[in-house]
Amino acid sequence: DEEEIYNIIFNEGYYLTLTYKGKYKNNKHYINKMFKYIEEKGYKIISDPIEIYKIDIHETEDINEFVTEIQIPVDINHNKND
Repeated sequence: DEEEIYNIIFNEGYYLTLTYKGKYKNNKHYINKMFKYIEEKGYKIISDPIEIYKIDIHETEDINEFVTEIQIPVDINHNKND
């Protein structure tokens, strides 16, 4: 509440992105799938996942209409042997 600046600046780079429809509690399921994909590709996670609520309680009361985007910043040139 005491924060004066509410803008978020995203660093330039690669982000693994997934968008899904439905309950927020599905985040864990989808983030785990993203982590598995990142591991399979040999990418390196460089920061915490970002959750963007594109459609939420402010637009609809129907949780089946919620749209969430998850972004994970990654280094795609990371060598698995590092």
